[in-house]
Amino acid sequence: MTRMLRIVLSIALTMCSISFALDKPIKSDKQSTNSLLKKENIAIDKRQVGKNPRLEKAERLIDEKLTAQNKVQYLTPTGRAISNKEAIKRFGPDALSLELEGVHELPKSDRKDELLKQDAPTSRDDLWNLSHMAEADAYYYLGSGAANDTFATVFTPAAPCVVTEVYYQWFSAGSAIAFGADYGDARLISPDGDAYGVARGDAHSVAEGTTDTTWLSPIGTHRTTATPNTIEGYIADWSADAVLDIGGTFTVGDSTDLSAVDQFVIVAIKGGETPQPLACNNDAISKSTTYTWFGGPWTEGKWGRYHYITDNMVLVKVTYPWGAPIAVASMSQPSNTYETTATRTISVDLFDDEDESGNALDANDVLSYYYVAGGDTTTGALTASNEVAANGNGIYTFEITYSLMAGDSVGYWVELTDDDNLESKSAVQYFNVVKPWNDAADILLVTDGIDVDQEAILLEAMENSGFIFEVWDVP
Repeated sequence: MTRMLRIVLSIALTMCSISFALDKPIKSDKQSTNSLLKKENIAIDKRQVGKNPRLEKAERLIDEKLTAQNKVQYLTPTGRAISNKEAIKRFGPDALSLELEGVHELPKSDRKDELLKQDAPTSRDDLWNLSHMAEADAYYYLGSGAANDTFATVFTPAAPCVVTEVYYQWFSAGSAIAFGADYGDARLISPDGDAYGVARGDAHSVAEGTTDTTWLSPIGTHRTTATPNTIEGYIADWSADAVLDIGGTFTVGDSTDLSAVDQFVIVAIKGGETPQPLACNNDAISKSTTYTWFGGPWTEGKWGRYHYITDNMVLVKVTYPWGAPIAVASMSQPSNTYETTATRTISVDLFDDEDESGNALDANDVLSYYYVAGGDTTTGALTASNEVAANGNGIYTFEITYSLMAGDSVGYWVELTDDDNLESKSAVQYFNVVKPWNDAADILLVTDGIDVDQEAILLEAMENSGFIFEVWDVP
C-alpha cells in the first residue's frame, strides 16, 4: 500500500512539474513589489498585472492556517492572550502585524533559503564565535526610519578576550557608523545586558528614597574609533560581505585573571532610513532574551529594547590568548514527533584549543548534557563517538529518553568546563511531541524551502489525489 501511495504521488507531482515547471525554482525578488520587471526593452508594471490565481490560493491557505493555529496567541495591550482567529475578528486583518512597531517579517522564501544552509560544514579557525542566535535565524527586518537610530548589542565572552571581527546582517543598503565600547550604566538595571524586560525608551533608575530619575545607556567608554561603513545591500549570512568595520580590535577583561569577564557592546548607528538590520524571532527559536538595545530619534535619545521578540543578527569573533573555553560548533536538532515514548540521540560537535601536549579535550574536561522532559531534569556525561580526533575534538553524543503526551516539549543543552576551569554552555534547543491534526491522514506532507506558488500547486495535486493528508510547514 505504501508503495502504491508513493507511485500515485510521484505521478501527480510529475504531472504538476511538467505543467507548471516545478523543476525550475522561482527565486523571490527581494525588491519592492511595485518595482519594474525589465527584460531587454520590455517593462511590466506589476501593479497593472492581475494576480496569479494559484498565488491567491496559496495566500488564502496560509491565512486559513494562521487563523486556525493558536500555538502563538495574540497578546492584547492589557496582557490578556486571545486566539489569532479572535484577534483578527476583533481588530481586523492587521491584528497580528508588528509593523506598527517597526518589525517587518521577511519574505517566506528568504527565510527558507537560509535554513537550507544549516547543514553546511562548520568553519573552524583561530577565532571563537559569540552570538545570540544561529546564522540562519533571520526572520524580521527592523524598519526604524531615521538617521542616528542606534543599535547597541551586548556580548559576554567566556573569558578575557580580544574582539577581532564583527559580522552584521542587513535587509537593505545604506551607510552606518560602527564601533566597540564597554557596557554602560544600563548594567544598573540589567547586569548581564539583557533588555528583554526593558521597554523601548524606558531604561532608567530611581535613586532609593527619592524621585530622582537617571536615564541609562548601554554604551560606556568607547574602545575603538567610530568608523563609517557602506552597506551594499541585502545580506542574510555571516560571510565576508557582512563584515562590519568597528575601527580596530580591543581587549575585554583582565588577562591576569581568567575569571575577570566583563560585557562589551557593538554599536551600529544608521545613516538614514536605511540600512535596516535583520533580526531573529525570539519566539521561533524559544529565546526569552534580547541583548539589542535601541536609542535615537524614535525614542528621544532614551534607551530600551527595540522589541522583546527580536535580537539583531550580529556575530562577533574573538580570540582567547590567555585560555579558550570549549566551543560548541553545532548540536543536532531533531524534528517534532508523534512518538509519545522514544529515545532520541543528539550529536554535539565540540572543539577546544590544544595544550602543550597537543591535547584539546581529554579526561580533565567536564562535558555534561542536560535535558528537561515532563518537568524532570536529567544530566550525564557526553560520550565520545568514532568521529573524535586524536586530540579529543569532534562529535560527542547523548541520548534523550522520554515518555510524554502530545503538547509536551523537550529542552536540552550542554554545559562544559575545560582544564583551565573556563565554562561554556550551548543554547537550549527543543523538540515537541505533537498530535496529528487528522488521525485518519494517510500522508504527512512537510513543505520546506518551497515557493508559495509551488506550494499551492502541490496542495492542489494532493487534494485531487483523493488521499487524506496533513501538512507541516517549516517557517
